[in-house]
Amino acid sequence: MPNPSPLPEPSIPPDPPASGHPGHLPAAPIPPSVPPTRLVYYSDQRLGSDHTSVESLFAKYLPRHLEVQVVYHDPENRPPGRVDAHRLVIPREQGRDDFLRQVSQVTPLTARDIVVVRNIFSVLANLLDARRRGGFRVGFHGSFPHSYRRLAETETLPFRERRLPAWATLPTRIRKYCEYRYKRRIERTLIHRCDAFLPISERLPPLMGIDPARVPIFPVPSGVDFALIPTPDATPEPTRESGGRRLLYVGTVDPLRGPEVLFRALDGLSRRDWTLDIFTRDADFTREVIANSMRHHRERVRLLPPLPRQELYQRMVSYDVGIGLIPPIPVYNVSSPIKILEYFACGLPTLMTPLPECELLFSRAGCGWFTPFTVEAVRERLGEILETPLSECRRRGAIGRQIVAAHRNYETMARFLATFLLSPLPPTELSQTPAPHSPWMPGSP
Repeated sequence: MPNPSPLPEPSIPPDPPASGHPGHLPAAPIPPSVPPTRLVYYSDQRLGSDHTSVESLFAKYLPRHLEVQVVYHDPENRPPGRVDAHRLVIPREQGRDDFLRQVSQVTPLTARDIVVVRNIFSVLANLLDARRRGGFRVGFHGSFPHSYRRLAETETLPFRERRLPAWATLPTRIRKYCEYRYKRRIERTLIHRCDAFLPISERLPPLMGIDPARVPIFPVPSGVDFALIPTPDATPEPTRESGGRRLLYVGTVDPLRGPEVLFRALDGLSRRDWTLDIFTRDADFTREVIANSMRHHRERVRLLPPLPRQELYQRMVSYDVGIGLIPPIPVYNVSSPIKILEYFACGLPTLMTPLPECELLFSRAGCGWFTPFTVEAVRERLGEILETPLSECRRRGAIGRQIVAAHRNYETMARFLATFLLSPLPPTELSQTPAPHSPWMPGSP
């Protein structure tokens, strides 16, 4: 279906630069001998994983602007080979340790290539060591602060799940903190040696200690492929089946996300005219949390298995409200929550916590509900949602859908990313270029 017509730029202030990070400030540490004309993208995904940004941004839309080879792991560990014009596979077992040799068996890397690695620092280190011999450029795509996540789990989970006093976890916390600082220093050094850094948001480089004067930084947030999004449900409420307001949660359910906050809030509602469907791979853990958090409304919560992306979108448009409750802790404050974007793209107004990106995109537009991450606050917002007429929910969802179409459409994002990757400017010119806001952020030129 055609993309929805984007709204005029919403009156949302631009995201202020994080401390020490002036935004997109290119400055190449190693001047390329020739402009790159091909991207080789190590996806860290198995073939057939149906990952949103890998499949839509890198394998589908970016090839419209430059030659792209996306490298996947073969779960069956077959020899390196080509899947189609834009996709390669390498054996999963050897891929990380011997990436360069495995890929070169299918397509040799040359000075016209920029090789971008997604999340795997061991592959990045090997490529940086081989860069001078091969003449190619090297970039790193950081989609999530995985090292910091392990520290966050140590600091958060013992108190939430096991109710341990601070002194009981102090040795573990000190050890994890030292491990994190050590890894952070190594990761920072590797990224500073790159020719490009593609973080998930403008807030990730400061968390990782990245100096924007030492590496070109171009944020690549989460987005949506609107070619896969069906038309949102327009069935009038009186003609529906009974059951009340239909709530939807899609994605991971784990201790760090604090799912007990949502379930305790739901359990305290006096109204029963609602249902919640949860599509997740974490069904066993979710059942455990529900059993410990809910006494009155368990029958109103249904667990469903994950679906392929396009089939999931077909189901999502039939719901009324998306649930996007994520605790506003540092590991998530630097993220770009894909499911919230997908809820809005499917026309669902969403219950959200005030993560920086959610506030930036949606807070001034009146298209969702923001809440502090506490049981009492979430319960109050849920009651407000149940009182809101369905027509108003759909109006809010339509506004959110247009905002996502205007600022998080992978088809548009691919054009800006290609321009950055193909830039032939030498370091002296790049470092003197003014630092524009990310081109797909509200408030951008």
